[in-house]
Amino acid sequence: KPHPRFKRDKNDLVYTAKISLLQALTGTVVDVELLDGRILPVAVNDIAKPGYKVVVPGEGMPLAKDSKSKGNLVVDFDVQYPDVLSIKQKEQLALVLPQ
Repeated sequence: KPHPRFKRDKNDLVYTAKISLLQALTGTVVDVELLDGRILPVAVNDIAKPGYKVVVPGEGMPLAKDSKSKGNLVVDFDVQYPDVLSIKQKEQLALVLPQ
């Protein structure tokens, strides 16, 4: 059955976290609620470019042959871009971002 928060890829759980453009550029911590109810903070320390993922070993599904071992949690990032920017915002971005 489909899960509301996760997709399954074999023994890995895939979670898509929505973050703002500012968070993608400057870093953030995303709290992921796992299947067992625990909250796992996942840090974004790099610039989250398209395709950026964080893999957390051992936080996925239990392995069928070894229930003490687990697959990985894979956190994909969906960067939410602003719909509009004012002229002043564009000018400020042009001052700080490389061409």
